Amino acid sequence: MASYDQLPAQQRAIVDLVLKRGRSYDQLADTLGLPVDRVRELARATLTDLAPVSAAAVDESWRAQIADYLLGQQAPPEAAATRGHLRRSEAARAWSRSVLDSLDHLYANGNMPTIPSGDAAPPPAAAAPKRPPRAELSPEATAAVRQRRIAGAGALAALLLVALLLWPIGLLTGGEDDSAGGDSQAGSDGTEIVGQAVLRPVGDANPQEDAGIAIVTREDGQEELSVQARLQATRRNQAYEVWLYDSRQDAVSLGAQVTDEQGNFAGRAILPDDWRDHRLLDISREPVDGDDAHSGNSVLRTRIASIASGQSP
Repeated sequence: MASYDQLPAQQRAIVDLVLKRGRSYDQLADTLGLPVDRVRELARATLTDLAPVSAAAVDESWRAQIADYLLGQQAPPEAAATRGHLRRSEAARAWSRSVLDSLDHLYANGNMPTIPSGDAAPPPAAAAPKRPPRAELSPEATAAVRQRRIAGAGALAALLLVALLLWPIGLLTGGEDDSAGGDSQAGSDGTEIVGQAVLRPVGDANPQEDAGIAIVTREDGQEELSVQARLQATRRNQAYEVWLYDSRQDAVSLGAQVTDEQGNFAGRAILPDDWRDHRLLDISREPVDGDDAHSGNSVLRTRIASIASGQSP
């Protein structure tokens, strides 16, 4: 176990900028002249290095999500799902508390993210972690800001990526639990969890590696779907598409997205009013060829009814 001061300077700089300046991974990528995936990897590795023994007891995909939560890098629906897992997993709570013990000096005024209790009856969802006010940076973080570089080729590639994708919201990883219960949970930020269910492999998916989770939330009467999955990495001119699915001839697209190099997939879409009338939520592998029909290459599915009931097929 390493103390925070014993970690590599680059890792400390990233965490300092996240917690003291409220920077996002995307902003840090610009500041440090690094790919976003590398910044995310370094940030998550920093938290693992602070408490490696307790980290090893946490599922790898959930460990990544918890690291993002502790660093304030999750949107409300993902933060709510992470808190739900923390309520269910003692190992996850133990690692999170060890990390916070090492980083408490970086959270201004003790403004740390909430680690929920493991009571059988889940307590009301806590608010998403607030961004702490600005504080003085470490020498490494200050140097990183001063050495900001503009990577023209990288910026152009990112711009093209945003233009091509329908709803890129960042990279998330898959879950491990079958459900989080069918009862709606309301967070203090006004976001209500309608339900969630695991997406199971079908077709040519790899049952040992491919998995995902679908979360439906409601805010101000509007219901929204968030999908997180671990899939085979997309190739050139290939994407994954999310559908409200009854058959290949009767499938409503909610949007398409590519994965990162590790196969992490994420997307978010506003749901139509009749989404409960469909049979399945389906993710398919699609060629980017202008054909808006379902290709038949489904890789992950769950029953629509499972999302509300919390019981995965």
